[in-house]
Amino acid sequence: MSVKIGIIADTATDTEMGKAYFESRGYTTVCKPVKETSALCMQFFKESESVRNAYMTNLIEEIKSEGGTAICVYANSICAYVDFDQLSAKTYIPIITPFHAYQLIGKQYKKPLVFAVTSGALSGIEKSIWKSNPNADIRGIYDLDIAMQIENGIAAEQIVKSAGIAELLSFAEKSGSDCVILGCTHFPYLKTELEKYSHIPIVDPADIIAQQIKSVICEESV
Repeated sequence: MSVKIGIIADTATDTEMGKAYFESRGYTTVCKPVKETSALCMQFFKESESVRNAYMTNLIEEIKSEGGTAICVYANSICAYVDFDQLSAKTYIPIITPFHAYQLIGKQYKKPLVFAVTSGALSGIEKSIWKSNPNADIRGIYDLDIAMQIENGIAAEQIVKSAGIAELLSFAEKSGSDCVILGCTHFPYLKTELEKYSHIPIVDPADIIAQQIKSVICEESV
């Protein structure tokens, strides 16, 4: 019997991406998007901290009641507005987020460029990297519209060309960046296309998150 984990993500789109990613690795999943679309998520982020925390606590408890033994937050923006470490302690279930992965990535790269979807996510990722590498020289850009184009099913090749992302990669290299971090779980949709234009690594934190999920599940089973 496979281990069941919860997937929480900003939208239905990246929740499905997280579901596909972890089920391909043998997990059973129970999925809870925060909201259906990026636009609705932006409205939710503007709610008070107490409202956000109560809402997320309910989602976590639903996952627990449906048999989830650990939770992966397969999203970045929500992590900037909710303290999942605090909620993990409160609800007694391990919760792994991309922000945990960025602390490990920060040990590998000195001058990352973070490609995010909101200013809050960009700021949160920056703080996470600085926890492990206070001297990191971090550059960043964010664009919610690109996530919305992905949700609308626009081809990766078209998005990369029309949104100026190819030029962004050129800027990253010329400015001395040593990697581009995908700071939104929508953006792996673009990764293969981005690698056609980039001479520096395109870093997706998903693999690190998967390793961390595996570790906490092993610890729980001991």
